[in-house]
Amino acid sequence: MILQCWYKRRIKMLRLLKLVFVVLILLGGAVIVYAYVGDLSPKQVTVSAPVELDGG
Repeated sequence: MILQCWYKRRIKMLRLLKLVFVVLILLGGAVIVYAYVGDLSPKQVTVSAPVELDGG
């Protein structure tokens, strides 16, 4: 009886670990796809501002 209970808990733990592993693989794939497809480059903007220098 004790062995059967231990076996059921082990099966549940292995299923949970498998689910976590699959979710991590999917998240990693999503990050890789976003890195290749998404636009991660910063937008360039021309900045012009007057500058005063002390010559003194």
